[in-house]
Amino acid sequence: MYNKEKKGFTLVELLAVIVILGILALITTPLVLNTIESTRLGAAKTGATNYVTILEDELVKQQVLHPEEEIGSGKYEVLKDGKYKVGEEVKTLQVKGELPSEGTICVDDNGNVDKYSVVIGSYVVSNITGEQEIEVGTKALNITCDISKETVKMSIKGNANLCEKEKK
Repeated sequence: MYNKEKKGFTLVELLAVIVILGILALITTPLVLNTIESTRLGAAKTGATNYVTILEDELVKQQVLHPEEEIGSGKYEVLKDGKYKVGEEVKTLQVKGELPSEGTICVDDNGNVDKYSVVIGSYVVSNITGEQEIEVGTKALNITCDISKETVKMSIKGNANLCEKEKK
């Protein structure tokens, strides 16, 4: 005897719903993964920019506190945990966000970052030609710092900043 009152769904109806859900999953998965990847790229770029900016700020701060000293131009080696090495001296920067694990930063005679290549996460973020570039990798680019033989000393008198150039 056939019961005309149906309770539940037929097998065909359930399979149709499963197929529709599978198609939706296939469409949305790449979109979500691309969004995650672009967010990671943006975070690496921002992290590198923040690190470089804070390094420049630190150089300015040191020059204001110790105007008799030269601006630390040259090659800065980036170490883990916010540390960097210039010459034999290791210093730490207080930076929020993801920190570079290695790299090189070139500082010109005026205390400005000229070019850099740092590793943040699984990305190498570089600014060698004036534009920030990013690629997947775990080894920073080998860059050379071209520093002139001219250094700048800054002295602070009242409200005026006077810069004197000296030849080495």
